[in-house]
Amino acid sequence: MKIKSLTLHGFKSFADKTEIAVHEGITAIVGPNGCGKSNISDALRWVLGEQRPTAIRGSRMEEAIFQGTSQRKPIHRAEVALTIANEDGILAVPQTEVVIGRTVLRGGESAYQLNGATCRLKDIHDLCRDTGLGANAYSIIEARMIDAILSDRAEERRALFEEAAEVGRYKDRRRTALRRLDQAEHDLDRLEDVLGEVRSKVRSLGRQRGRARKYEDLKERRLQLEVAVADVRLQDMESRLREAETGLQVLKRRQPEQEAHLRQRETEAENLRLHLVEGERGRSEVAGELEHTRERAEGLERDRLLALERVSTAEARIRAITVDLEGVRARRGELDQNVADLEAEIGRARAELTASADGMEALEAAVEDLRAGRQAVEGREQEALAALAQVIREAGALEAEGEAVRERTREWERELERRTEQIEGLQGTVGESMGRMAELEEAHERAAAHHTALESEVAEARVADRDLREQLRRARDLVGALESEVSSTGAVASGLASMLAEGKDLPPAVADLLAEMGTEEGVLGVLADALEAPRDLRTAVESHIGPLLSAVLVRDWKTVR
Repeated sequence: MKIKSLTLHGFKSFADKTEIAVHEGITAIVGPNGCGKSNISDALRWVLGEQRPTAIRGSRMEEAIFQGTSQRKPIHRAEVALTIANEDGILAVPQTEVVIGRTVLRGGESAYQLNGATCRLKDIHDLCRDTGLGANAYSIIEARMIDAILSDRAEERRALFEEAAEVGRYKDRRRTALRRLDQAEHDLDRLEDVLGEVRSKVRSLGRQRGRARKYEDLKERRLQLEVAVADVRLQDMESRLREAETGLQVLKRRQPEQEAHLRQRETEAENLRLHLVEGERGRSEVAGELEHTRERAEGLERDRLLALERVSTAEARIRAITVDLEGVRARRGELDQNVADLEAEIGRARAELTASADGMEALEAAVEDLRAGRQAVEGREQEALAALAQVIREAGALEAEGEAVRERTREWERELERRTEQIEGLQGTVGESMGRMAELEEAHERAAAHHTALESEVAEARVADRDLREQLRRARDLVGALESEVSSTGAVASGLASMLAEGKDLPPAVADLLAEMGTEEGVLGVLADALEAPRDLRTAVESHIGPLLSAVLVRDWKTVR
């Protein structure tokens, strides 16, 4: 067995894939400091399964991967493959050439290969055991290993000597054999426990021999009581069923009468609704006419007030014209007096005509002026009289119009009173109809409630009928099942009693134990005989309690001793 080659790729300073071939006659690798000589020995130790980063001069296993330089980037994985010639068959494999490989990723994942196939670290350790190879084998000597050889501690020296003497494999086999012996002893202890449980169960079966007949009697008695109870319940259910059927027939007979009464009430209510609708329609029409009458009365009232205002205005104008007329008449009297005075002056002036012609002309001019003023006053008087006559005529017309308005207003007031009386009469009729309608609605609600109650009673009676029929069917099924169980249980109990009495299917040790304990005083039986559980829970109780079911019950400690 010899090393043929060592291939490194990404391991420490070997960034590129490097293969180191170990030819015949090579005894050493030399080179300057820092060229990577120690990395080769680290690679040998690492590929053979070294798990301590400090053994390959690092603090973490990821430091075995090429970390990069200023010219190259880091690599994400490291691979080392060791090729060994196995012509002499020292390695326990049939191949003449063995390749051991190891790969580690920067994330911490690691893998081992043996001849290209993935394997475990233990497989590599087993392959290299007692061959001089291995991470801690004497074939790779370090300064610390020389210290171990020269150490005063016998354990450290013994480890190297045992490796060299190839006794490590036998020690591993010895440790494996000891582990198997411990497991066998543990299995034997467990087997004793199982045997104890089996013996307990056997004793339990034996002690149940005397209980079988008692159980058969109690079971039969219980089934008889259950049948009697079921028969009583069946009779009670049949009685209740007959009562329910009778009540259902009564309700069915009463239902048509109630439905007819309900339809009659509904017809009356519908008629009252129609009458109420007609009354409401007439009431709406009368209310509309009344509103129209009120609007017309309000218009006439406005016309009357306007006529009164116009009469007041005309009377004010008459008073003003009368005042003006009196002023004109006074002015006319003054003018008449002036005219008389002037005529007297004219007479005097004519007498003095001869005295002065110019004075005569002036007097004539004054007379003309007075005459013109008199005519103007007379014209104004005529106009005032005409205006007064016009105002008097207008006042008469307005008075007549006001009287006509007052007459129409009185007529509309009488019409309004008549319409109001009609509305009050309609309101009374509507109130009576509403009262009657409320009574009919109340009666309808009572009838509907009664009808609903009858339907509910019918539904409840039908449900009760179905329930009673279902209970009756279940009771009959229960009676049949109980009768069948009585017969089958009797046969099983008889067979079990005969089997226990004859001691069939029981080991001799169990039969002897039962016979021996049967003569002891103070033995009350087993726990299974003292426990009672419902039929649907027996399996769960047995699986939960387990071997304790066969525990022996004794009266006191003296019996145990």
